[in-house]
Amino acid sequence: MSVFLRPFGYLGVTVVWFAIFAITVALAFCFWVVPPGELSHQHLTEDLQDPKNLIAGIVLLFGLLPFVWGLVHMLVLMAAGPLLLAALAFARSLRPSYRNERLTGSVLRGDAAGLSPGGMAISLLPRRHTAYSRWATRLNVRAWLLDGSWYLGLAWFGYVQYLLIYAVRWPLHNPFAIGVVVLFAAAFAVLGVRRLRVGWRRLRLVAVDGQLPEVVAGA
Repeated sequence: MSVFLRPFGYLGVTVVWFAIFAITVALAFCFWVVPPGELSHQHLTEDLQDPKNLIAGIVLLFGLLPFVWGLVHMLVLMAAGPLLLAALAFARSLRPSYRNERLTGSVLRGDAAGLSPGGMAISLLPRRHTAYSRWATRLNVRAWLLDGSWYLGLAWFGYVQYLLIYAVRWPLHNPFAIGVVVLFAAAFAVLGVRRLRVGWRRLRLVAVDGQLPEVVAGA
C-alpha cells in the first residue's frame, strides 16, 4: 500500500514546492510590474531633487538593495532545489525499477540556513545517483548551506536586475545611456558569476548508489 501511495505523496510535495518557488520568483521580479508612474524618469528626478530623498536613494542603492535582493534570489534557489528533487522523486516513484527501494532521505546539517540553533534537515536527497540528480542535489545543498561568496554573487545579480529594470521601465532612449547601463549590468553579471563559481566549487558531493550523498563544504 505504501508503494502505491508513494507517488501521491511525492506529487503533493512537488506541488507545495512549486507554489513556494512561484512565490519567490514573483518576489524576485515584482519590480518589473510596478506601475510605470512610480519608476518614470520624471517621477524619480523630481524626488531626487530633495537632498533627503537623494541620500535615501544612495543608501537604498548601495546598502539595502544588495542585501535584500541577494536574499530574495537566495530564496528562489532554496525553493528551486527541493522542487527539482521532489519532481525527480515523483518521476522515479512511477517507475517499476524503483519499486523495491527507498527513493530519498534527509541529512541534518548544522550549517544549513534556518531558525533552529541545531541546524536544519536537508530533505529529498536521492539514493540512486545520476548526473542530473547530482547536479540538482548540489544546487539544493548549495542554496541551503550558508556561504558568503554564493550570497555575494546573488547580490551582484541584484544590481544587474536593478539596472535592467530602470533601463526598460523609464524607459531609456539615449543610445549612450543605454550603452552605459548595459556595460555596468554586464560588469556586475561577471562579478556575480565569479562569486557563484567560487561558492559552487567550495561544495563537494560524494554520491554512492544506495546511500545518501555526502556533502563536504570546503573553505
